[in-house]
Amino acid sequence: MYFDDPGCMAAYLSHPKVAPQKAWVRDTKGNWIATDHARFSKGARTPMDYGFEFSETGELAWGAIEAASQDRQAHGNEP
Repeated sequence: MYFDDPGCMAAYLSHPKVAPQKAWVRDTKGNWIATDHARFSKGARTPMDYGFEFSETGELAWGAIEAASQDRQAHGNEP
């Protein structure tokens, strides 16, 4: 499956019926990076307004995207 926003991917992967073996994001060169090795930055304009983007020098790990997605779902404003 492809997602246009890392936050949407995190929301999907957090669903109890989803049990992926691995998930990836694309880097700026088109290479696939496993989410557990990827770095992200906050503040980007993204399709679903989570604001996270892949960044080789990003200060955030995948856990930050998962936490933001869970927080959004908990507050009832998940798209």
